[in-house]
Amino acid sequence: MKNLLIVLALFLSACAHIEPLERPAELVELDDLKGQEVVIITEDANLDYGPPTTGVESDEAPEQVAAEPILALDLFPALYHSLGYVSTFQELEKRKLKAHIISSSGFTSIIAALYAKYGASNMVEWKTFELYQKLGKTKVYSENWRSKINEFLLKEFGSTRLNELEKVLVIPSAIDGGVKLDPRKKIVDAIMDAIDLSERSNLLASNRYNYLSSLKQYGADIVFRISFLPDNINFNRPDGYIFGIYSRLRGSLVANDYTFNFSSESENLDSIKNMSDLLSRVKENNEKFAAHAEDVVKEATGNN
Repeated sequence: MKNLLIVLALFLSACAHIEPLERPAELVELDDLKGQEVVIITEDANLDYGPPTTGVESDEAPEQVAAEPILALDLFPALYHSLGYVSTFQELEKRKLKAHIISSSGFTSIIAALYAKYGASNMVEWKTFELYQKLGKTKVYSENWRSKINEFLLKEFGSTRLNELEKVLVIPSAIDGGVKLDPRKKIVDAIMDAIDLSERSNLLASNRYNYLSSLKQYGADIVFRISFLPDNINFNRPDGYIFGIYSRLRGSLVANDYTFNFSSESENLDSIKNMSDLLSRVKENNEKFAAHAEDVVKEATGNN
């Protein structure tokens, strides 16, 4: 019994001198992580070893895709025959050809503005029919005629400027013996000046139509001019001054690969019997133009 007590005393004495174990170095307290950056690995991260392969060049050369050329359409003034340009838009749409820039003057600038706003032939057809019905038999270029057009334009465009539409709209004006293109001008003001033959800046009255090269400053790669003026200029209500303007217009056209004069029947410029009938008559010529335009665009992009 005495020996057992001695052993127990020695054991208790040894335990009193044992120091507590230090915390293992591989254990980390949560408090130690405060202030350190936390990295989150997402599901789409590259888990392979080495640097990520995204953006690393390969031995194969990247495929070169030709940029789509910027296409510009200039619609030649043709009074009510201008409604035939609706068919032009329809045929271009069938071939998925986009006109990025559209220019015109006179009454035709209304057709151009509607296309620049909506970019769809069906909307242009609906709006031009609405306008034609509104104008009825009002004498073209008269004060009453211009007043009705102004009312239509204010409702349609308000204070919108030429450079604020879906497509680039260009309505040139005459100035100091030349031609001025002002994209900041309000659409209503630009068109009203374009149909007022007494206005000094009126392009038709000034007989200046050589502005196609100026469209290049808007970035145009390909510029097409289209006309639906008939060979013989006639009016339902003749006016010598207006007759002279459109006769000069017709004489200034020189057909080439980029200028097309689709001479329509000698129907009066200031009246058409039926809009649907007009669109049917010009359809074949517009199909030919759209096919040619498609070939030119393909050649420009190298997709022959």
